[in-house]
Amino acid sequence: IWFVNLLGEISMIINLIDFVCNFPVSSDDPFNTKKMLHSISDHGTWAMRRASSKLNKIVKKHKPKQEEKEGEAGAAAASQPSPGRPSPFWRSPLTARATPRDGEGGILISSVSGPHKITTWVMIVIRTLLVIYMAGV
Repeated sequence: IWFVNLLGEISMIINLIDFVCNFPVSSDDPFNTKKMLHSISDHGTWAMRRASSKLNKIVKKHKPKQEEKEGEAGAAAASQPSPGRPSPFWRSPLTARATPRDGEGGILISSVSGPHKITTWVMIVIRTLLVIYMAGV
């Protein structure tokens, strides 16, 4: 029984090697790093504007009437999102693109990234070492 399992494992390793060698590799950023950093920046800016407007409301209660008129224009501008840009929570870099699907609704993968290819090579090395170990035991 162990010999049949060993042959099945060798077959799976050969399939992985075939996959890594023949499947196209994409040079795109697989983790959307730039979009994620931009999104984090937008979330921080939005949160700071919101906190600033709430703080201005609290400070207004304790300001004299004369200073209140001068500060109204700044507080109104700080509480409003920048023109033409909605709140950053309405969009997400992860949902910006739709996942490609085949005719039956399954996920269609057209290429893998460099880090995924390296991870698959590491899997191949580990599985090969395990097969060698299993053959010796």
